[in-house]
Amino acid sequence: MGALYFLSPDTLHAYNAKNIGRCAVKKVLLILENDDVPEEQNLSLVTQKLIGDKIDCVVFDPIGGFRRKVPSATVGIIVGGGLPSVNDPKAWIEDEAALILQEASKGIPILGICFGHQLISKAFGACVLRRERRVGFAEIIRIKDNPIFDGLPPKWRSAVYHHDRVEEVPDGFELIATSNYCTVQALAHKNLPIWSVQFHPEINYGINNYFADPVSEWDDKASFEPEPNKRLIDNFVEICLRSG
Repeated sequence: MGALYFLSPDTLHAYNAKNIGRCAVKKVLLILENDDVPEEQNLSLVTQKLIGDKIDCVVFDPIGGFRRKVPSATVGIIVGGGLPSVNDPKAWIEDEAALILQEASKGIPILGICFGHQLISKAFGACVLRRERRVGFAEIIRIKDNPIFDGLPPKWRSAVYHHDRVEEVPDGFELIATSNYCTVQALAHKNLPIWSVQFHPEINYGINNYFADPVSEWDDKASFEPEPNKRLIDNFVEICLRSG
């Protein structure tokens, strides 16, 4: 399995210095962990386990505060899920949105998941509103071909857990997947390597082992459809590796 590093603002400089000699060949994927839970319970661990040994992962904790810098070897960013609302008046949310726009302008591939999907959409001007809580699964319906969907079927089942929803397609983006309860399930930027999904492709059976408050809807192994969801993550990683 690829290495996993948890970085704070104080350790970022040390990380870059330690790895400066290998940064020309060593690529890393940055994961923004947007849930205020102990490290052993956060979704970045689940995501990194799914990625495996394809690439090393570096985890930032925006809630704990961070400088607007990323590791110098970063070839892609996953903006992870979390319980906060993107509409909360929190400085770290504004800082993270600014970081997304900063790195997007450089052409760094970015994938937003759940909260990340909503934050990317809001950063690019879309409306995000609180709706009824949705927990369990959704049938994801692909409506446009896209590299992030290479090898995926026209429909597949994925885990969902959210209150907020993106209400419109942001300027510069196109809708690439939907569902029967939430129209904006997946977005792709028309000109930049940016994607976002409301569902959780990183979540598979066994996820409750990570949570202090397990989700009963995710106790049934037969309800999961892991292959399409893993393929989506794999597609994004391959895009990152080719771009770096």
